Amino acid sequence: MTKPPALDDPRGGAQRARIAFLWAVALGRFRDYVHANRSQPLLIAIAVHHAAPEYTGEFTDFMYRVIDTTSGAPGLLEFRACREPAGRYLAGFSRWESLEDFRAALPTIRSLAPLRKPEWSTRPDDVITLVEAERSTD
Repeated sequence: MTKPPALDDPRGGAQRARIAFLWAVALGRFRDYVHANRSQPLLIAIAVHHAAPEYTGEFTDFMYRVIDTTSGAPGLLEFRACREPAGRYLAGFSRWESLEDFRAALPTIRSLAPLRKPEWSTRPDDVITLVEAERSTD
């Protein structure tokens, strides 16, 4: 196998970036490539849903509808429906390239709110948004 192109490759910047991307994919390092080439901090959004036990199935189906609807949104890296092993709550977990990408997708996510039944929840959701913590320079 040949080596990936050096950063000082005489080809144009866009060509170099495209080649670096293809090498990252070929070598199974796509996530590392995305992480290293991000210009803004990664955003993680977690919505914890306190589902009524008798409606867990319906709630989970709704969560997958949200995931399917937002699939392909600009900046969306990952969106998963998760559950706590004991079944006390469900969670939507998503990773975004930036806060701006997440905010841009919110109208699409919120457009599905009328499909969610109030009786599915035992209390309001807890929504957590996180950005990557920077290392201290000490």
